[in-house]
Amino acid sequence: MLSCLRSNDVVARVGGDEFVIIVHTEVGKMAPSLQEVAERLIKTVNEPILITGKAVRVGCSIGIANAQIPDETVLDMLDQADRALYEAKAKGRNCAVAA
Repeated sequence: MLSCLRSNDVVARVGGDEFVIIVHTEVGKMAPSLQEVAERLIKTVNEPILITGKAVRVGCSIGIANAQIPDETVLDMLDQADRALYEAKAKGRNCAVAA
C-alpha cells in the first residue's frame, strides 16, 4: 500500500482486513485524484504473490470519503467511507466507490 502513496500520506489498519488511508493535501496545492489513488491500490494489491511456488492473488474493495465539508468530523468521514466500502463490496471485488 505504501508504494502507492506519497511520503506524507498515512495508512493505518483499523481492524481485520480494513484500512484507512489519509491522502494529505497541502493548502493551495492540487489534490491527487482519489479515484486514481484507489485504482493504483487495487492494481498493486492484485499483483500475484508466490507462496510455495503458486501464484496467489488478493482482491480488494475501496470506499472513498473526501473531506470537503467544513464542519465534517473524522467520524463522519469514516462513516461515509464505510458506507462507500459496502457499496463497493456489493459491486464485486477490485472496485472503488466514492461517498
